[in-house]
Formats: sequence, structure tokens, C-alpha cells
Amino acid sequence: MTKPITKSSLMHALALNALFIPGSGNIVLGQRLLGISIAGITLLLVFLCLAAYCSSYFHAALGIPADTRMLSRIVQASSLAFKERKVLIAGCSAIIGLIWVFGIVDILYRMHRHSD
Repeated sequence: MTKPITKSSLMHALALNALFIPGSGNIVLGQRLLGISIAGITLLLVFLCLAAYCSSYFHAALGIPADTRMLSRIVQASSLAFKERKVLIAGCSAIIGLIWVFGIVDILYRMHRHSD
């Protein structure tokens, strides 16, 4: 049996969706499947970007001569890795942004529907 949705629980869900991770507010409202799906997709995209960037970073760092100063090597490797993966990073960021907006709008819609 699920708890009735109150204005307080909707505000809590909105804060979680907006400030923590998309989908967490849906879990609080009892929509476990939707919330876990949204959070899972978001985390998958974040880890995909991180893994791709780290892979490119280490590959780029190996190509920089060892006699180069450490800070210069870090900056060069970071720049090369980002250039190599910028389309993936931009695409994942855009999708995560859309998921975040969906999560917030979904809770706002429920708040509006609940107030009527």
C-alpha cells in the first residue's frame, strides 16, 4: 500500500530531482520503476562519458614525451582527450540535461495536478 501524495512529499521529490539525481524524486513518490530507470540511465551516461574520457586521457598521456613538465603533460593530455571525445561528452550532457528537465517537469506537473 502506497502512502498518499502530499504537498510536502511533492516538494521533497522536486528537491531530490533538482538537486541530487533525476529519478530520485520519483522513487520517493512510490514510482520505483520509473525512478530507477531514470536514475540508471543518467548514471550509465555519466559513467560512459567518464570511461571514454579516461581512456582517451591515458592514451593521450602515453603519447606525450616523458621529459615534458608534469603540469604541461596533464594539460596537454586533458586537452587531447576532450578534443577526441567532445561529441560524446556533449551528447551525453545534452541527454542528461533533458532527463533532468523531464524529472523536474514531471514533479511540477504532479504538483499542479495535486493542487486542483
